[in-house]
Amino acid sequence: MLLVYLMLWLSPEQIEDGTVTDLISLLNIPDQAVRDGVAGALGVLRRRAKPNAAPKLQELLTEVDCRAATAGSAEIIREALDKMRSKAPPPNCLTARN
Repeated sequence: MLLVYLMLWLSPEQIEDGTVTDLISLLNIPDQAVRDGVAGALGVLRRRAKPNAAPKLQELLTEVDCRAATAGSAEIIREALDKMRSKAPPPNCLTARN
């Protein structure tokens, strides 16, 4: 969550492309708390992060959707996608693994 607060101090235009790329790469870390913080930070960047971040967030959403243990993560990812004005895939709870 600290990452989100740090991102709020800067305008999206102040963030370099390499930093956005580095943030997106952090989504590959299997720690859900890290992914949640990065998803929130990317949401703060809105359209600045959208071209590269939205596909990865949509992919992660299919992993965490419909699982009680990761319900908060799904909400954070959906909010980030909404801020980017990117469509979140609908929940597919019939095929989600619990």
